[in-house]
Amino acid sequence: MMANAVGGSMSDAELLREVAQGGPADRYDAPQYDYRGKVALVTGASQGVGRHSAFGLARCGAKVILAGRSEEGQETVDMIESDRQTRDIGGEAVFIRTDVTQESEVEAMVGETISRHGALHFAINNAGHSGINDLIEHQTAANYDAVFGVNVRGLLL
Repeated sequence: MMANAVGGSMSDAELLREVAQGGPADRYDAPQYDYRGKVALVTGASQGVGRHSAFGLARCGAKVILAGRSEEGQETVDMIESDRQTRDIGGEAVFIRTDVTQESEVEAMVGETISRHGALHFAINNAGHSGINDLIEHQTAANYDAVFGVNVRGLLL
């Protein structure tokens, strides 16, 4: 569940449903910030905090690059592109499939962003991995490496 602009909360499914029904104007009031002409990158944008952050930035007029490993990121782009308020203010969204643990993929994603928009003004490094939810004795070095790769190394790349 994510907090919204008016203090309530909504799940990803609720956000998608409201946009499909004409947009969540009652949840996201008029933009508090003006990001028209700005290019924003959101990692981990396929769901949860990343999805809501990307939607909010687009609602404020930003050109948003959604980076994620899951094709659900394209659903977020479709949601943003179908939102009337986002279109009216000039917000845009593009999904680039990216694994933030792979330096070459991160470099390619940033390169494509700059090639497409001429700049990258800010990023929300939201990608995260919680690992296996189990007792410490069941954790392996591979589990730790996966968590560290996304949550620490991916942030630095």
